[in-house]
Amino acid sequence: MIHGRQAYMHKKAANERFADLRRRALDLLDHYEQTDPEIFNGNIKKLIVELDTNRIELELQNEDLRIAQTEIEISRLNYNELYEFAPVGYLTLDGDCRIVDTNRRAAQMLNMSKGQLLNRKFAAFIHVNDQDIFHLHKQQLRDSGQRQSIHLRLKTDNGSPLYVQLASALRLEHEEVAGQVLMTMTDITALEQAKTEITALNKELQRHVRQRTIKLQETQSQLLHSEKLAAIGTLAASIAHELNNPLQGVLNVLKGVRRRVSLDPEDSELMDIAVDECKRMRNLLKALQDFNRPTSGTRAPLDLHSTLDSVLLLYKKKFDTKNIRVEKHYGEQIPILYAIADQIKQVAMNILANAVDACEGGGIIRISTQADQACITLIIKDNGVGINPLHQDRIFEPFFSTKSEVKGTGLGLSVSYGIIRHHNGTITVHSSPGNGSEFRINLPIRGPDRAR
Repeated sequence: MIHGRQAYMHKKAANERFADLRRRALDLLDHYEQTDPEIFNGNIKKLIVELDTNRIELELQNEDLRIAQTEIEISRLNYNELYEFAPVGYLTLDGDCRIVDTNRRAAQMLNMSKGQLLNRKFAAFIHVNDQDIFHLHKQQLRDSGQRQSIHLRLKTDNGSPLYVQLASALRLEHEEVAGQVLMTMTDITALEQAKTEITALNKELQRHVRQRTIKLQETQSQLLHSEKLAAIGTLAASIAHELNNPLQGVLNVLKGVRRRVSLDPEDSELMDIAVDECKRMRNLLKALQDFNRPTSGTRAPLDLHSTLDSVLLLYKKKFDTKNIRVEKHYGEQIPILYAIADQIKQVAMNILANAVDACEGGGIIRISTQADQACITLIIKDNGVGINPLHQDRIFEPFFSTKSEVKGTGLGLSVSYGIIRHHNGTITVHSSPGNGSEFRINLPIRGPDRAR
């Protein structure tokens, strides 16, 4: 508006001078026309021509001024639109970093009006933890005189943090504004939030990768362990088969000798011991064969809870004698299994026998069942002495036992492993010394038409 007013005043003064000159010329024409016609016909005509020329020049100047004024007004409007409606905030700070000018976008970013921003120190809007960043930014700007850029957080009146990129430059060209800081402010909150989300996603992905890696390692270890046990089982069954026939022959010979020969009491007792040991070895070899393949039983519908209750009934006296309390936590609506009943009983008995031995001075045995759409899970947990970590990978191997020879042969868990494997299930153990052991058996839910 200042430029438009100046142009208007200039035009008005020019018109007044022209009008005064024309009036004087007309007065002079009247005078000469009446007193000296000859002068009038010469000099006055020349004066008129000059006046007309001046008039045309003034009109041209006025037109130039009008065009210049229009261009200035258009430029001013364009500047105001660019300045006010720019997608970034513009701020002008004085030597004390007070806001002396701002555009509409900067005010919107700080959720305030332009009037509320003016004459306030810009540092008042900076997050308390980023004050040092802004102070260093100002120092570098004044020391170098070069354009500087930083990222920091601002405070808004609604309390939400605003992440911005500040680009600052010093004004040096005009003495009256020298030292002012021209600043652009770009909202990068969405970018910072995206960075935070990406960082969180990366951490979550790394966590999943670690968990998946551990799970794969465990699966690989289980596969290696299963292959090892399968190889051991095949070898054990082969050895049992090779030994069974000669042993049976020895047993028959001993029985025949005992029938045909009259022995004194001492020799007869030794013969009975020999026969009993042969029978014990035969049973041992049969258990080895069972480890590699199940008995020739037929799979049929099996109520797991009823099966467990019958096994617990057999152990009731032993539980009472050992001061062991049994807790049952049977799941609801456990589906019917298709399995070989005597083998599932044998697995339960073998694990319960180990639990009883682990709770030598008394304890608790907890039996739980649960099911999902794929399988039924049986959990037998005790609070006994637990298993040494060095032994956990070997407890399913034939003949491996931490008990004395009087208490076991080391085939109970290996036979159980073979039975569960042939039911297409899994059996695992989790234990630590002093904290008891937990055996977990997973058996797939299969109909009679799919059972083998």
